Amino acid sequence: MLRAIASLFLILLLTSCNRDPETTTETPTPDETLAASPSQSPASPVNEELGQTCTNKQIGYTIGYPEDWQTNTGNVLEACQVFDPNLPQTSAQTATFDEAVFIRLAQVSLEKITDKNNTQTELSREKALLQNNKTAVVIEAEATGQGLLPKGIQSYRYYVEMGDETLIAETFDVEGQDYQRNKAILDQMMQTLELNE
Repeated sequence: MLRAIASLFLILLLTSCNRDPETTTETPTPDETLAASPSQSPASPVNEELGQTCTNKQIGYTIGYPEDWQTNTGNVLEACQVFDPNLPQTSAQTATFDEAVFIRLAQVSLEKITDKNNTQTELSREKALLQNNKTAVVIEAEATGQGLLPKGIQSYRYYVEMGDETLIAETFDVEGQDYQRNKAILDQMMQTLELNE
């Protein structure tokens, strides 16, 4: 498995996916970057141009995403929750983990949702400073098979406090996805996150 991850990492240095974007609103400015983030992680060699932004009014955030990626339009889920180089195919059953990046709101406090549990084995945990001095907890973990994810599937998640709820931005190491690339892009996307609390 380590050999496969290393191979993916080398491939992501040489290739990237291209598709025309469907939703374009505005371009983030350079001063929308973080004072500190986990973008110093091994995923950092990817440097996608985040030339698009979108807003989810229901949850209350605006975020940048890559120029050649697409986002959902709001027919099933609220707009701006799913991001992928290909047109996101969302359904009422959203527990497929197939898209590159998924953002959701959990009706659980940050403290409770980031408690260690038996559904995953933590590989790393760190904090990232977001805009407006917001702090995110960033956890990479491997599923134990006792939750929704099959055993061995890795996840990379940002947890951001929103009152009594928690905003979660996540990517998964599943077939058909470039996990290392998606981690790096998620780091960059979170640098643009603006919460409309």
